[in-house]
Amino acid sequence: MGGFGGRFSAAARYFVDSFVDKILEIKDGKANIFEGNIAYYLEKTKEQRLDDTSGQNESIPTDTPPEDKKLHGKEARQAQARLREKRDTLLGPLKKDAARYEKQIEELESRKKELEEILADPELYNDQEAFAEKSKEYSSVTRKLERAFKEWEDAQTKIEEIDNDLANDQS
Repeated sequence: MGGFGGRFSAAARYFVDSFVDKILEIKDGKANIFEGNIAYYLEKTKEQRLDDTSGQNESIPTDTPPEDKKLHGKEARQAQARLREKRDTLLGPLKKDAARYEKQIEELESRKKELEEILADPELYNDQEAFAEKSKEYSSVTRKLERAFKEWEDAQTKIEEIDNDLANDQS
């Protein structure tokens, strides 16, 4: 903005407002980041000038709200939307993986139960070839089930870690 003397036409400002979500102001050798569009920046700098002229500015930063100050209105909704978008981006693939593993676990548990019923039938032991085949399949299903549980647990652990990180970022 410095190259434009800090001035934009209304149409240009409206256009830029549509995609700007952060403004870096360098003034008096200090850098301030404003989380918002140009309208937000102008509002906050106007508030700052009013506070400066009235002598009420007690070095309260205007770029980001203090940790104990809650966002309100549009700012709060925008912050929540950014957090949801970040959460969805990070967690979406992991949740899909977890759901896929859950389905796989369900199918494997069902097959394992079927095989246990088959292996419990005394008639199966009369046919050694059938017994060997079902025993081998049972072992294979058991190993696959253990792997699926491990993968599901890993995905759930990552989901919890990301959720905790995002909760800590938000607070």
